[in-house]
Amino acid sequence: MPRAVRTQADIQLVAIEAMRAMDVLPEKNWKEFMGLAVTAGLSLQAIAEALPCAPSTVSRWHAGKSVPPQFARVPMKDLLVRLAEERRR
Repeated sequence: MPRAVRTQADIQLVAIEAMRAMDVLPEKNWKEFMGLAVTAGLSLQAIAEALPCAPSTVSRWHAGKSVPPQFARVPMKDLLVRLAEERRR
């Protein structure tokens, strides 16, 4: 039986693993990816600074109102996974 997730660190680790595994090319997956990034400990402001883009743009992605261009999603995913991993250390 799998171990129950108990701590914030456990939750963040599970979110990072899900981020790493997610296919972000379909537009419908980007909102979920953004939710996982926040669960992994990244604030919308930190995401905006890392990419760099306007916080309002990141907010729209998080709300599912828009998505970045398809060509940019995989590199952005890789960057945000690395950032989330670095923040856990």
